[in-house]
Amino acid sequence: MRRSVTMSERPQAHYRERFYQRILALKPKSVLDIGCGDGALVTRLKADGIEATGLEPDAETVAELKEAGVEAIQGVAESLPLDDRAVDLVVHEFTAHHLADLSGSFFEGLRVGRHGVLVLDMWYDESIPSQRIARRFDRWCKVIDRRYGMVHNDNISAGAFLDALSPWDGELDVAVDHHFIPHPLGPDELQTIGQDQLGLIPADGALIGELAEILDEARSIGCTDDSAIIVSVLHAGR
Repeated sequence: MRRSVTMSERPQAHYRERFYQRILALKPKSVLDIGCGDGALVTRLKADGIEATGLEPDAETVAELKEAGVEAIQGVAESLPLDDRAVDLVVHEFTAHHLADLSGSFFEGLRVGRHGVLVLDMWYDESIPSQRIARRFDRWCKVIDRRYGMVHNDNISAGAFLDALSPWDGELDVAVDHHFIPHPLGPDELQTIGQDQLGLIPADGALIGELAEILDEARSIGCTDDSAIIVSVLHAGR
């Protein structure tokens, strides 16, 4: 799906809104948000009358969320601290590419979620030259993130999501949707992000050289913000 946007309008908020409407369409009474961040999704769901809980791996983060009035528990996606079928829906909003074990997290989500699992994550349409540049820059940034210990994987294709589900012993209804709103990212913005990334690690000539190549390509071809993929994995006959 494509539409025009203004230069100042980044698409992630649009993707989140589409994801939110997909959640509401399933009419869950309860939702577990994996990697809930500042709790924005949990707060919005609760305002709409849905029992919502966030999950974060860090105890300090969980304590801060609770202090802010956000229902949260400590745990990891690959080993959820909840009973079977404890909630209606388990959701991942831009967190799947941070998972150490995608298949394990899916299995846990399907165990805990009565309806199943819904995922929103970043994606790139590499049939579009500007998206190929964006993906190369994304991969470049993630090399640096991994050097200082972050779990930051390459964007996950529809095929990779389906492969992660292949060992599941049970019937599932799976749907995959791709979304692309063409928002340009200029070379100056990329350079600012790139310099910030380089500041996180010791000087690396290879990475500096690759950034220069990416910026040259962005000036020549253009670069657009990341696209999005929504994956719905539901128990058949739920």
